[in-house]
Amino acid sequence: MITISRSEYEQLKRENVELRTIVCQLTEEIALLKGGKNSRTSSTAPSHDLGRSNNRSLRQASGKKSGGQPGHKGHTLEMSNDPDEIINLQADKCKHCGEDLEGIDSESYTHRQIVDIIPQGKRI
Repeated sequence: MITISRSEYEQLKRENVELRTIVCQLTEEIALLKGGKNSRTSSTAPSHDLGRSNNRSLRQASGKKSGGQPGHKGHTLEMSNDPDEIINLQADKCKHCGEDLEGIDSESYTHRQIVDIIPQGKRI
């Protein structure tokens, strides 16, 4: 029985993964070379052309977290003070037990506003 250290085992494991990846890439490349197909000579997508890698993003890391940055003033559509129509929706029954809620004041409520955009006709 052959014994190796933990670090050697981990290194061989990483190398095995790398080699398997290379074998897969070379197998695809050989298949493309044998077929003689690329995006110019067939209906294959340009992303499948040899020498083109989709594995890496072309964007440079900025070092900032994603999303809104501190100090950025947001742009929120404010609710209208004078809406065309107000619809009050109240529950008739409890959604959990089915008890009648008529005459019972609600503990909380939310405001929602829907803005309909009227389609414009064609302008010539």
